[in-house]
Amino acid sequence: MEKKRYTTGFTTPKNYFEELDDRLWEKVHETPLPEEHGFQVPDGYFTTLEDQILQKTRDANVPAGPKVIPLYKQKKFVFAASIAACFAIVFSIIDFT
Repeated sequence: MEKKRYTTGFTTPKNYFEELDDRLWEKVHETPLPEEHGFQVPDGYFTTLEDQILQKTRDANVPAGPKVIPLYKQKKFVFAASIAACFAIVFSIIDFT
């Protein structure tokens, strides 16, 4: 059986990837980067940021402790299930004839 070549219909021009870095550098150097950036941080922002975040999380009505599943209920169930399994094994081994 011959191998079939699947084509998607998309093609790249010849030497596209070989010339890609040259074209990118040309585009970068066409328009110079601005001297100033558009973002400013208020004075003292990072010194008070942690306190602001902690204050907001404390005010969010979050329960004091994490949700805990008590293990003693599960221990009782496991204990009862193991005793029942032991009885089932013993009665299946012993022949009451």
